Amino acid sequence: VSTQSTGGGGGGGGGLFANVKFYVTNDVTDEVKNMLKEGGGKKEYYVSDLVTHVITESIVEEEFKDKLTVRSAWVKLSYQLGYLLPTQPFTIFPAGLLTSCVITTTGIKGDDYYGLWSMVRWNGGVVTNKLSQKTTHLIVGGTQNILKYKAALTNRIPVVVIEWLVDSIEMGSLQPTDAPTDAPTD
Repeated sequence: VSTQSTGGGGGGGGGLFANVKFYVTNDVTDEVKNMLKEGGGKKEYYVSDLVTHVITESIVEEEFKDKLTVRSAWVKLSYQLGYLLPTQPFTIFPAGLLTSCVITTTGIKGDDYYGLWSMVRWNGGVVTNKLSQKTTHLIVGGTQNILKYKAALTNRIPVVVIEWLVDSIEMGSLQPTDAPTDAPTD
């Protein structure tokens, strides 16, 4: 989907979603459905070749894999901004260099965080602030949470800086990390 301005600014009016024929899953709020309708979108009641977008809040069945399936945040943010955002950062079935990556951050705030989030999502990865068993990399910057940092080291999660992410994207492959070989001792 190309980005296109409504010409009328925010609010989603003026046919913002005029070319969107959507199917929504049960977990999508009425607020999102109304934004789509107000913006000229056409609701389809079952998935067919007419559907251009499947809108959801969660991971969905494989049957939707052949359709452009996006989180409802794409609708909300497009509506608020008054133009269609690229769908790639909002897809449920991402593709790209970081598809297998779950990035946790610490010490990254404001514009730096949003830039990082955009780079990771655009390239198919997931960003979270909570370190978990699914975390593949901890990206640190500024003043980091020492407990999160120690937990990453203890669990042998590679700790990297934003430059690692930028270099990986520029090079088209995940760059080596200095993954810890021993758990820290106190």
